[in-house]
Amino acid sequence: CNIGYTINGQPDGDRSFAASCAANGTFTGLKNCTRVTCGVPPPSGNAVASSDEQFYGDTETWMCKEGYSLDGTASGRADFTRQCLADGEFGPATPKECEDINHCLGNPCSANGVCNDLGAGKPAPGYNCTCLDGYEVKTLADGSETCEEDDCKGNPCGEGGVCTDLSKETGEANAHRCDCHEGYELAEPEPGNFTCVRKVCLMGLPASINNVLMSGHLPSVSVSTWHGGPHHTDSALGTPL
Repeated sequence: CNIGYTINGQPDGDRSFAASCAANGTFTGLKNCTRVTCGVPPPSGNAVASSDEQFYGDTETWMCKEGYSLDGTASGRADFTRQCLADGEFGPATPKECEDINHCLGNPCSANGVCNDLGAGKPAPGYNCTCLDGYEVKTLADGSETCEEDDCKGNPCGEGGVCTDLSKETGEANAHRCDCHEGYELAEPEPGNFTCVRKVCLMGLPASINNVLMSGHLPSVSVSTWHGGPHHTDSALGTPL
C-alpha cells in the first residue's frame, strides 16, 4: 500500500498482501488499501475541533476556546489547523496553538487606573479596572471598561448640596445631579454647569415689620437681625420690638 494506507485503515495495519494468479488468468486474494484514520480530533492546546473522523491527508481546523487566541491578544486570530499523518496522528499546529489572552495589554483602564486580568477562559472583556482616586469605572459601548474622571470630583454642587454621578446611568460624560440642602437652591452659573447656592432673601423688610433697622447685608442664608427703639412695635401684631 502507498504511504498513509493500510489494508484495514488502522495505523498499525498490514500494508501489503499476497495474491495468486489462477489458471483462468485472474488473481485471487486481492485486497484494497484504505486511508489510515486519525480518529476524531481531540482537544488541542485550549482549542476544540469538529467531531468528524479524519483520515490521512485531511486537514482539520481547531477553534480557540473563549479567552484564548494565537497571539495572546483579544483581536488576534483564533484558529489553527493540523493535518492527519500516515502514522494516524495529527501533525503540529499551523501556524501555532492558542495562548491565554492578556486582556491588560495596552492598559485599557488608561493611566487613571490599574487593569486586573481575570485569567484564562473568562468572558469578555476578561478584565476589570481599579481606578485611582477621583476616577471611576466607565463601561464603553463594546462592553470594555476604562477609568474616566469622576463627574463629582471636586464637588461641583458646592457645600450646599450632594453630587450624584450620572455617567454610569446615562453613558454621557460630565453628567451629574445636584441635590441641594435646605436653604439652598439649584443654579446654573455656566451653561450645563449646575451647583447649589444659598437662597437669596427678598429685598426690603417683611410688611409686618416697621420702624426697625437691619444689620448685615443681603443675600443671607436664613437669619437677619432687626433692631428697634424702645417704643417701636410690630404694626400688625402690636407687640414690642
